[in-house]
Amino acid sequence: MNQELLAQTINNPVLGPTLGSMNGVGFFQKLLPALISMALVLGVVIFFFMFLSGAVSWITSGGDKAKTEIAKSRLTNAIVGLVILLSFFAIINLIELFFGVSLLRLNLAPLFIGGAGGGGGSPPPSCVFCGGSGGPVCCPPAFCSGNSCVN
Repeated sequence: MNQELLAQTINNPVLGPTLGSMNGVGFFQKLLPALISMALVLGVVIFFFMFLSGAVSWITSGGDKAKTEIAKSRLTNAIVGLVILLSFFAIINLIELFFGVSLLRLNLAPLFIGGAGGGGGSPPPSCVFCGGSGGPVCCPPAFCSGNSCVN
C-alpha cells in the first residue's frame, strides 16, 4: 500500500499537460535554461532601444551641449550594458567548458543522489543505473554503455 502511494504523481493543472506532470528535476531542467535565454534576449532588446534612443537624442540635440552630453551618456550606458551581457554569456560558456555543466542545455540526471533505503527517493525518469566497479551510477539512457556512463 505504501508503494502505491509513493508511486502516485501530482499534476498541476495550472501549468498545462506538458509541465504539470513533470517532477521537480524535470521542471528545473526546463526553467533554468529558459530563464537564462530570456535574460539574454531581453538584454539585447534593451541595448537596442537604449542605443537607438541615445542616437536619436544626439541627432536631435541641435548642438546643445547639455543634450549632447545626455545622449553620450545614454550611448555609453548602452555599450557598457552590452559588454556586461556579453561577459555574462562568456562566463556561461566558461562554466560549460571547465565544469562540463551546460546551463543552456541543463541535464540534472547525472547529479541524482539517491537509491535504495537512503531516503533519496526514486531516480528521475531520464536516469538509468549503469553498473560499474564503484557501484551503480545514474546516467541518461543514451549515455549508458554497458557498465559505465559515456559522454
